[in-house]
Amino acid sequence: MTHFSTLRTKSSDPDVLILTFIHLNLKVKIDHDIRGYNGQRTRCDVVCIPPKGDYDLGYSRNSDGSYDLIVDLWGLAKQYNQTTFINCINATYAVLIDLKRNGDLKQYLTDVAFYREGWYLEQEWIDKLAQVYRKKKEQ
Repeated sequence: MTHFSTLRTKSSDPDVLILTFIHLNLKVKIDHDIRGYNGQRTRCDVVCIPPKGDYDLGYSRNSDGSYDLIVDLWGLAKQYNQTTFINCINATYAVLIDLKRNGDLKQYLTDVAFYREGWYLEQEWIDKLAQVYRKKKEQ
């Protein structure tokens, strides 16, 4: 019996999905196995490797272009609040996809790279920077 759960997501842009993990200082692998309970593995298109623990998050592309999140929720919960962890990924993806649609993604990532060198970017900063770019766009 598998411990992996499959959760439908609204993610559909693989580049932004990968940027989301990089943006959150999480390791990313493409077309790789994720790790689950008792050594179980399953292949996913995009894999996020959290810094703690032995359980990964995988994203598998559907025929309609969206991605399913494949994860051992029990294993993830051993090291993280799973809801907070997944919501952080979803919120960051949403900000980055919005910036991409508005043509501001490149400038945003350039500014973030300048400000965050050597430290993690907190969710509060992501929100503040997104607000700054939205205000610029409105002007």
